[in-house]
Amino acid sequence: MFRILIVMILMCLLVGCGTKQKPVPELTQEHVQQSSMTALESYVAMASAGSETFIVGTKYGDVNVSVRKQYYAASGKICRMVDVITKGKCVLELAVCREDDGTWKEVPVLWNRCAW
Repeated sequence: MFRILIVMILMCLLVGCGTKQKPVPELTQEHVQQSSMTALESYVAMASAGSETFIVGTKYGDVNVSVRKQYYAASGKICRMVDVITKGKCVLELAVCREDDGTWKEVPVLWNRCAW
């Protein structure tokens, strides 16, 4: 019985390791300009962890943006944590994830401590 259990576990591991995810296209500056990404999403797409900038005219107003770490979400997508600081000094923590077509999209904020 124990051997069967071990064999089943090994088979599951081998099957899981053998599956391949479809490749996500690399994002180029030209792709960013032609896509429907917002200025915030475009910046996050091209920036590296630790990058900071100021973006005018986002849906949060004029904001300071700081790109934090990159991680794999439960959905399997690559995401980046982003801190957004508004003029009113409200700090929002956002996630921006890479879609199958290579573009990046902001994940909707479920809650925040800021008054809009």
